[in-house]
Amino acid sequence: YWDSEAENWIKGLRSDFTYNEYGDMMSETMYDWDAEMQDWVEDKIGTYYYRQADIIDVTLQSLTVSEGTLSPAFNASIREYSVNVANAVTTITISASASDAGATVSGTGSKSLDIGPNEFKIVVTAEDGVTKRTYTVTVIREGLSASTNA
Repeated sequence: YWDSEAENWIKGLRSDFTYNEYGDMMSETMYDWDAEMQDWVEDKIGTYYYRQADIIDVTLQSLTVSEGTLSPAFNASIREYSVNVANAVTTITISASASDAGATVSGTGSKSLDIGPNEFKIVVTAEDGVTKRTYTVTVIREGLSASTNA
Protein backbone atom coordinates (compact mmCIF):
# COMPACT_ATOMS: atom_id res chain seq x y z
CA TYR A 1 0.00 0.00 0.00
CA TRP A 2 1.02 3.62 -0.45
CA ASP A 3 2.08 5.36 2.77
CA SER A 4 1.20 9.00 2.19
CA GLU A 5 3.28 10.20 5.16
CA ALA A 6 6.41 8.37 4.03
CA GLU A 7 5.46 8.94 0.40
CA ASN A 8 6.48 5.40 -0.38
CA TRP A 9 5.10 1.95 -1.01
CA ILE A 10 5.27 0.03 2.26
CA LYS A 11 3.83 -3.39 1.51
CA GLY A 12 1.73 -4.82 -1.21
CA LEU A 13 0.56 -8.12 -2.56
CA ARG A 14 -0.05 -9.07 -6.16
CA SER A 15 -0.97 -12.33 -7.83
CA ASP A 16 -0.54 -13.42 -11.43
CA PHE A 17 -2.70 -16.23 -12.75
CA THR A 18 -2.45 -18.63 -15.67
CA TYR A 19 -5.51 -20.22 -17.26
CA ASN A 20 -6.13 -23.15 -19.61
CA GLU A 21 -8.15 -22.83 -22.82
CA TYR A 22 -11.41 -23.42 -20.91
CA GLY A 23 -10.83 -20.52 -18.51
CA ASP A 24 -9.87 -22.73 -15.54
CA MET A 25 -7.14 -21.33 -13.31
CA MET A 26 -4.02 -23.48 -13.55
CA SER A 27 -1.49 -21.58 -11.40
CA GLU A 28 -1.12 -18.55 -9.18
CA THR A 29 2.14 -16.74 -8.42
CA MET A 30 2.13 -14.37 -5.47
CA TYR A 31 4.37 -11.31 -5.21
CA ASP A 32 5.16 -8.84 -2.42
CA TRP A 33 6.14 -5.23 -2.95
CA ASP A 34 9.71 -4.61 -1.89
CA ALA A 35 9.84 -0.93 -0.87
CA GLU A 36 13.63 -0.87 -0.82
CA MET A 37 13.98 -2.36 -4.30
CA GLN A 38 10.86 -0.55 -5.55
CA ASP A 39 9.83 -3.71 -7.35
CA TRP A 40 7.65 -6.78 -7.02
CA VAL A 41 9.45 -9.87 -5.71
CA GLU A 42 8.10 -13.40 -5.67
CA ASP A 43 6.46 -14.20 -2.36
CA LYS A 44 7.86 -16.94 -0.13
CA ILE A 45 4.82 -18.98 -1.08
CA GLY A 46 5.88 -18.66 -4.73
CA THR A 47 3.76 -20.34 -7.35
CA TYR A 48 0.91 -22.67 -6.51
CA TYR A 49 -0.02 -25.09 -9.27
CA TYR A 50 -3.54 -26.43 -9.22
CA ARG A 51 -3.78 -30.16 -9.51
CA GLN A 52 -6.07 -31.58 -12.16
CA ALA A 53 -8.27 -32.90 -9.32
CA ASP A 54 -8.77 -29.30 -8.14
CA ILE A 55 -10.22 -28.36 -11.50
CA ILE A 56 -13.81 -29.21 -12.26
CA ASP A 57 -14.22 -30.15 -15.92
CA VAL A 58 -17.66 -29.43 -17.36
CA THR A 59 -16.71 -29.53 -21.03
CA LEU A 60 -17.97 -31.79 -23.76
CA GLN A 61 -15.64 -34.26 -25.40
CA SER A 62 -17.96 -34.64 -28.40
CA LEU A 63 -21.14 -33.15 -29.82
CA THR A 64 -22.81 -34.51 -32.98
CA VAL A 65 -26.10 -34.23 -34.84
CA SER A 66 -27.77 -36.86 -37.03
CA GLU A 67 -28.72 -34.37 -39.78
CA GLY A 68 -26.82 -31.40 -41.18
CA THR A 69 -23.47 -30.11 -39.95
CA LEU A 70 -22.60 -28.21 -36.78
CA SER A 71 -21.43 -24.68 -37.42
CA PRO A 72 -18.84 -23.86 -36.28
CA ALA A 73 -17.18 -27.29 -36.12
CA PHE A 74 -17.21 -28.75 -32.61
CA ASN A 75 -14.68 -27.36 -30.15
CA ALA A 76 -15.15 -27.87 -26.40
CA SER A 77 -14.57 -24.17 -25.69
CA ILE A 78 -17.32 -23.04 -28.12
CA ARG A 79 -20.78 -23.15 -26.56
CA GLU A 80 -23.14 -22.06 -29.36
CA TYR A 81 -23.76 -23.95 -32.60
CA SER A 82 -26.22 -23.84 -35.45
CA VAL A 83 -27.37 -26.49 -37.90
CA ASN A 84 -29.41 -25.98 -41.09
CA VAL A 85 -31.68 -28.80 -42.23
CA ALA A 86 -34.12 -29.25 -45.10
CA ASN A 87 -37.86 -28.98 -44.62
CA ALA A 88 -38.20 -32.76 -45.00
CA VAL A 89 -36.20 -33.26 -41.78
CA THR A 90 -38.74 -33.41 -38.94
CA THR A 91 -36.51 -34.86 -36.20
CA ILE A 92 -32.85 -34.68 -35.28
CA THR A 93 -30.79 -36.67 -32.81
CA ILE A 94 -28.24 -34.78 -30.72
CA SER A 95 -25.48 -36.85 -29.16
CA ALA A 96 -22.82 -35.65 -26.71
CA SER A 97 -20.32 -37.03 -24.22
CA ALA A 98 -18.60 -35.28 -21.33
CA SER A 99 -14.82 -34.92 -21.10
CA ASP A 100 -14.91 -35.98 -17.44
CA ALA A 101 -16.18 -39.53 -16.89
CA GLY A 102 -17.82 -38.41 -13.61
CA ALA A 103 -19.88 -35.67 -15.28
CA THR A 104 -23.37 -36.16 -16.70
CA VAL A 105 -24.87 -34.78 -19.91
CA SER A 106 -28.55 -33.89 -20.33
CA GLY A 107 -30.57 -32.52 -23.23
CA THR A 108 -29.47 -35.07 -25.83
CA GLY A 109 -31.60 -37.51 -27.80
CA SER A 110 -34.21 -37.31 -30.52
CA LYS A 111 -35.81 -33.88 -30.96
CA SER A 112 -38.86 -32.83 -32.99
CA LEU A 113 -38.34 -29.85 -35.28
CA ASP A 114 -40.68 -26.98 -36.06
CA ILE A 115 -40.13 -24.89 -39.17
CA GLY A 116 -37.60 -22.15 -38.39
CA PRO A 117 -35.18 -22.03 -35.45
CA ASN A 118 -35.34 -24.74 -32.75
CA GLU A 119 -33.09 -24.16 -29.75
CA PHE A 120 -31.81 -27.09 -27.67
CA LYS A 121 -29.73 -26.84 -24.48
CA ILE A 122 -27.12 -29.50 -23.74
CA VAL A 123 -26.04 -29.29 -20.08
CA VAL A 124 -22.88 -30.83 -18.63
CA THR A 125 -23.11 -31.26 -14.85
CA ALA A 126 -19.94 -31.97 -12.88
CA GLU A 127 -19.69 -34.80 -10.41
CA ASP A 128 -20.27 -32.25 -7.60
CA GLY A 129 -23.84 -31.84 -8.95
CA VAL A 130 -23.54 -28.04 -8.81
CA THR A 131 -21.08 -26.90 -11.46
CA LYS A 132 -22.67 -26.76 -14.92
CA ARG A 133 -21.88 -25.62 -18.45
CA THR A 134 -24.54 -25.19 -21.10
CA TYR A 135 -24.04 -25.67 -24.83
CA THR A 136 -26.73 -24.46 -27.23
CA VAL A 137 -27.57 -26.07 -30.57
CA THR A 138 -29.96 -24.09 -32.76
CA VAL A 139 -31.41 -26.23 -35.55
CA ILE A 140 -32.93 -24.18 -38.36
CA ARG A 141 -35.47 -26.15 -40.37
CA GLU A 142 -36.27 -24.70 -43.80
CA GLY A 143 -39.81 -23.64 -44.54
CA LEU A 144 -41.78 -24.95 -47.49
CA SER A 145 -40.45 -23.55 -50.73
CA ALA A 146 -42.93 -21.69 -52.87
CA SER A 147 -43.51 -23.41 -56.16
CA THR A 148 -45.02 -21.78 -59.17
CA ASN A 149 -46.90 -23.48 -61.98
CA ALA A 150 -46.62 -21.83 -65.37
